[in-house]
Amino acid sequence: MKRAGHFLILLVALLTSVSAHQIAELSGQVEMGKNQVQLSFMVDAAYSLPEFRGDEDAPPQDLAWLRQQSPAEWKRIQLEAGTYFSHCLKIVVNGHRIEPAYRFPDFDTDPPRFVTDGIAEMPPMIEVAADVPFEGGRFDVAWDEPFGVVLILVSDRDVQPVISGQQVRLFDRPPSLWQWIRLGWQHIIPAGLDHILFILGIFLLTPSWKPLLKQSLTFTLAHSATLVFAALGWVHLPTQPIEIAIALSISWIALENFGRQRVTRVRYLTIAGFGLVHGLGFASMLVPLLPPGRPDQLIYGIAGFNLGVEAGQVAVLAAALASCGWWTKFHFDHLRLWGSLAIAFTGIVWAIQRAVG
Repeated sequence: MKRAGHFLILLVALLTSVSAHQIAELSGQVEMGKNQVQLSFMVDAAYSLPEFRGDEDAPPQDLAWLRQQSPAEWKRIQLEAGTYFSHCLKIVVNGHRIEPAYRFPDFDTDPPRFVTDGIAEMPPMIEVAADVPFEGGRFDVAWDEPFGVVLILVSDRDVQPVISGQQVRLFDRPPSLWQWIRLGWQHIIPAGLDHILFILGIFLLTPSWKPLLKQSLTFTLAHSATLVFAALGWVHLPTQPIEIAIALSISWIALENFGRQRVTRVRYLTIAGFGLVHGLGFASMLVPLLPPGRPDQLIYGIAGFNLGVEAGQVAVLAAALASCGWWTKFHFDHLRLWGSLAIAFTGIVWAIQRAVG
């Protein structure tokens, strides 16, 4: 199937390049990997250059023309081809745009592959490839080409044309339990610096395992509730106020360390309240992964995601305890003072940035 797909790509490229330099179609191979989607496009090297693009009267270039270009010009072709795809191809995974790093396999050898392979009279086709991380959920592609070139996407399942201005869904699958857990972990480590600071603010009050685990679990249970509410459509708030509230919660929990000497009931209630807010922040990432009309995936996904979040939080607490939980009270009190001030200041700065941004 893979060879057949590449044959179809080459055939389309030949048919659309022989009549005039302004091409009508551009073809790409789409393959699902273990944790990524692999994209491979066959592109007319001349069309990737702005000075050739869009001129129907320009004579078509051939492989001999490409071979005659200097190494500096080959570099420019790669740069312009990458810029072309960055402008025209929009990849959206679970509602978030992904900017892949484009590769050029034909240039990996010395000399480039097209110097030794192919007939000189053939169109000057080069491969442009990209690997897009994809754990599951929705994988969409939007195409916006200024001269109306149609994107032909070839996969094991079908051949799908995408006209300029159109967005299509290529994949829609729920993550596995392990992928849910890993997503939760990654949302804390390394992507959740704001959540890490919140957990460190909790740690600075008292470096003792039992109250720390209770506070972490309280936080997890609270954001689990709002995750469920958001997934069911019962709660929906704009992203910006939520992100501002999350930043302020970081400052609040740190400043609380100056007025408390131990973990009290009020502390647990405060953490639970902020957990509800953080859950809305989690929901903006998690909910798009949940397939509609699948309540089983709702339970499955939220349970796995929260296991990963809790594991990430416990890892942060364990690292903090191993680093300075054994310090003397005198030295830890100084750490509490300056660490809480630093966390509170960071939260305020983030709140301001998110408010004006």
